[in-house]
Amino acid sequence: MEDRDSRNAAQTDCEELRTLIPAYAMGATDPEEEAVLKAKLAHCPELAEDLASYSALAEAMLYSAPMAEAPLHLEDRLRLALEDGQRQPSRPVQEGWLETLRRWLTPSTRQLNVLAYAAALLVLVITNLYWGRQVGQLKSDQAQILARLETQTSAMVVMMTAENLQRVELPPVQENSAAHAEIAWVPDKQIAVLYTQAFPPLSPDMVYQLWLIRGEDRISGGLFRVDPHGSGVLVIEAPEPIDHFDAFGITPEPAPGSAGPTAPPIVRGRMS
Repeated sequence: MEDRDSRNAAQTDCEELRTLIPAYAMGATDPEEEAVLKAKLAHCPELAEDLASYSALAEAMLYSAPMAEAPLHLEDRLRLALEDGQRQPSRPVQEGWLETLRRWLTPSTRQLNVLAYAAALLVLVITNLYWGRQVGQLKSDQAQILARLETQTSAMVVMMTAENLQRVELPPVQENSAAHAEIAWVPDKQIAVLYTQAFPPLSPDMVYQLWLIRGEDRISGGLFRVDPHGSGVLVIEAPEPIDHFDAFGITPEPAPGSAGPTAPPIVRGRMS
């Protein structure tokens, strides 16, 4: 029973391979079909006869057409065409001005990516410069504040511990004014402390400015503001010892101060 089934299977394979014989004889089969045909051809002797017949037929068809000589001028024409192609390099087709303009005005994806990257880099640089400048300004302001606090602290300590502290009163200049001030300093020192009371409040764009007076000269001794009760404190850092000046005065000035007095003084006092 098994032998008969084997024979039937082999016969079926041979029949399937028979359809490949014509194409194989003409060289039209693919590598896989050719491999299968060669492997099973020994088991199908009847296919060998068909292959021989189709191979003979294919050879006969190949040589059945009569040979014909090419025209004499064809060889010369081909040679000239080849020589012209070697002498003249191929030239690209020149585009018109409209195509050139369109190509320049239409950015490619790579150009867009480069532009986007450059714009982002520029924004990053500008942002870093801005914040770097802000940080630098904050550091500068912090240093100035710390230096001023140190100076004020030193001045307060000197004033509290000095035995020969000098004082001068600055009474109001205008009648019916309660404003008054006092300056305290140590002889031969360039630092003094100003205390004020009952000064009129000023608008945010105005400040009080102390003037160190000697003859016709008016030297700024500093700027300050007062609280709602008119009280204020200013540590004076004079360019020379306080004893060298004749008088002191305080005027309201536009912020951030003036080169010289621009308004009548609120208080004024002279060295005794």
